[in-house]
Amino acid sequence: MAHLSMLREFQCWLRRTRDRLPVACLLCGSRAAGGLCRYCCEAVTADKEEVRRCPRCAVALRGKPAAGHPDCPDCPDLSAALERVIAAFDYHWPGDLLIERLKVQGRFSCAVVLAGMLAERCQTAIDLHSSKRTSPMLVAGVPASRRSLILRGFNPAAELGRALAVRMGWEWQPGLIHRAHEGQGQKSLGRRERRREVEGLYRCDARLQGRAVMIVDDVMTTGATLSAIADLLQQRGAAEVWAAVAARTPTRLEAPEAGR
Repeated sequence: MAHLSMLREFQCWLRRTRDRLPVACLLCGSRAAGGLCRYCCEAVTADKEEVRRCPRCAVALRGKPAAGHPDCPDCPDLSAALERVIAAFDYHWPGDLLIERLKVQGRFSCAVVLAGMLAERCQTAIDLHSSKRTSPMLVAGVPASRRSLILRGFNPAAELGRALAVRMGWEWQPGLIHRAHEGQGQKSLGRRERRREVEGLYRCDARLQGRAVMIVDDVMTTGATLSAIADLLQQRGAAEVWAAVAARTPTRLEAPEAGR
């Protein structure tokens, strides 16, 4: 175990050194330490307007809660096994450019920058909601489909999860979650269709008795995927299941008659 401790210390030193080096900002191109200048970082993480946030799923809540109605429109659809969601920013410009450049252009430096912003949010959430866990969190990325892996050559969620694990000093478990079969894309699906689509889509062969797990993905929309994985990990014995996403899509209220 001594060599693992030395490796983590070296990774931390390497990260601190890299963060102090001036490089081109990923968004505006100006020279800045860490890959993102202060102005672009503020533009990515700042709320576009005054909003409240759901303390559980991190979705932006506008206005005052209506009497007799749940304050968060998204949480009722999330699994009880998914304890908390942490998001670095809302899915809007210019933060969406960082995610696009990672997923479409394969610019892995974006994963490092995104993980840095997400690590700050994770540390704040952990400080506010400390648990009695005796071991570090396990970190696992949402598995990509075979089609996505062939098209991209990599899994964006895994790149983000690996970088976050290094930042936080957590245990990276790339093979913790697998796809049981191939599903269809979810972009055009509503909430109910997404929930049906992810049923039985994932599997986990590990025993997780008493462990805390952080599921990592690039974007959270309805939370159907994260909920399905959280249920699976709880069945395998996980004591806590959190999720960390680079971006949180604003809620989209759907009419009951739409069947979604």
